[in-house]
Amino acid sequence: MQQRDARDSLQIRTGERLKLADGSTVVVKDNPMDGVWLFCEYLNSPDSSLIGTEQPVYGTDVVDFVSEDTK
Repeated sequence: MQQRDARDSLQIRTGERLKLADGSTVVVKDNPMDGVWLFCEYLNSPDSSLIGTEQPVYGTDVVDFVSEDTK
C-alpha cells in the first residue's frame, strides 16, 4: 500500500484531521479536489478566535495527518 502524503491535497479526504504549519488541528469538511484549497473546521489553534470556525486552508499549509483521538 502506498503511503499518502499530507502535503498532496488531492490525497486528503473529507473527515480527516490534519496538522497545519501554524500548529493548528483541523478537520476537513470539504475538499474541492482543485489541488489548492481545503475547507476545514478548526479544532484547536494558537489563534483561539479560529476554534470552531470553518475556514479555507491552503493545501500547502498541511504538514501531517493526525489520529482521531488527537486534538
